[in-house]
Formats: sequence, C-alpha cells, structure tokens
Amino acid sequence: MKWRDSFPPAAAAAPAPDAQFTRLYTDAAGLHPRDRHLRVVGWAVVSSHGTVASGHLPIGAAVHTGELTAAITALEWLHPDGCCVSDCQAVVRSVTDDYLAARAGQSRPPSALHALWDRARATYGKLSAPPIRWMP
Repeated sequence: MKWRDSFPPAAAAAPAPDAQFTRLYTDAAGLHPRDRHLRVVGWAVVSSHGTVASGHLPIGAAVHTGELTAAITALEWLHPDGCCVSDCQAVVRSVTDDYLAARAGQSRPPSALHALWDRARATYGKLSAPPIRWMP
C-alpha cells in the first residue's frame, strides 16, 4: 500500500553517554493490530521531563515487539538504581526472567528477537536489581 511506503525508515535511538534516569515509562501501540499486512507499531520511552526516545517498527511487527523495544531502550538510559515502568505484563515478566537468568549465568534460548535481547543483556551489568515494574 502506498501510504505505508511514505513512512520514513525507523531509526535506532542511541543513548547519550551521560544520560541516566531513575524512572522511565514505556509504551507501544499499533494501528490495525490484528492485521499483519496493515499493522503499524510505534513505541516510546518517556521521563517526567518528556520524551526520551521513540520510533516505529517495520510494517507487520507485533505490538508486543514494540513494547519490548521500548522497555529495552529504556534500560539503556537507566541509572544503576533506576526502574523502567511498563503496562505490558508479558514484557515485564520476560525482562525480569531474562535479567535473573543472566545473573545466574544462563544463556538465552534462540529467538527471532535476539538482537533486542543482546541489547538488554548488555545493560544488566550496571543494574542492581530487576530493572522493570508493571503498572496497569
């Protein structure tokens, strides 16, 4: 569809080296979430000062992947004692389980989202506790 081709390419956000937040909030949403041919997903990370990062995923990506992208992007900006807040219980559970598995030295099972999980694991060393909480 022509309207989909008009979207600019999704740019990966890169955290500023000195940016550290103690509390970040994440969310994602999709237009036409039940139709993979029309689905468009956007995600964002915000602080009390405004938007920290935002972006969109390739056409057809799942809203859950947007939620996970936002959460993992937030981890990259967190202060070591900080916390990310998400409204997606599945993402909170997945990130918490992965954090605890990484701390125990367990490897991650193969996943189509391995690049995202590699980014998450790169942040765990600086964090003092499971870095994400659920808030409906």
